[in-house]
Amino acid sequence: PVKINNGYINSFICAGYVKSGGNATSTSVTINNGYINSFICAGYADSSGDAIGNLVTFNNGRTTEVGGGYGNNNAISNSIIVNGGTIVGFVYGGRATSGNATSNSIIVNGGTIAGYVYGGGATNVNSNSIIVNAVDVVYDVYGGSATTGNATSNAVTINGGTGNRVIGGYTHGNTATGNSVTID
Repeated sequence: PVKINNGYINSFICAGYVKSGGNATSTSVTINNGYINSFICAGYADSSGDAIGNLVTFNNGRTTEVGGGYGNNNAISNSIIVNGGTIVGFVYGGRATSGNATSNSIIVNGGTIAGYVYGGGATNVNSNSIIVNAVDVVYDVYGGSATTGNATSNAVTINGGTGNRVIGGYTHGNTATGNSVTID
């Protein structure tokens, strides 16, 4: 695990980075305070790997982008919890270049998000979720965003917060089925 309590970091932070031929699995990053002038990612599988079961907890501080897991093939069961601080760019639970984003989640309990929020982004997105509790998100919130495939059973719940556009499941040209948005 990686834990940052304070300070300035001018590059990205990643707990598990696999350059080629493997999976990034069960890694974690916790940010309690500080300024990270790049992205934060718990698990990053470049080349031909999957990101599975990675977690970012962002309690305070400032950064440009937060990702639970990035897999070149698949992103499965990655999570982000935001309790405070400022994120000025993208927030994604799980993102995959060529495969599926499945069962990734984001919970936002506090802080400021001045970017787009994606539970999952990939060719196909399935069962990704976002819960926003009394926080304003400046841009759009997507439970799942599919590049060319299907968006199935993705969900967004907004409890007292806002988003510019709130979309359960989005696809650039295939089928969106069983997605949901709940605003309380």
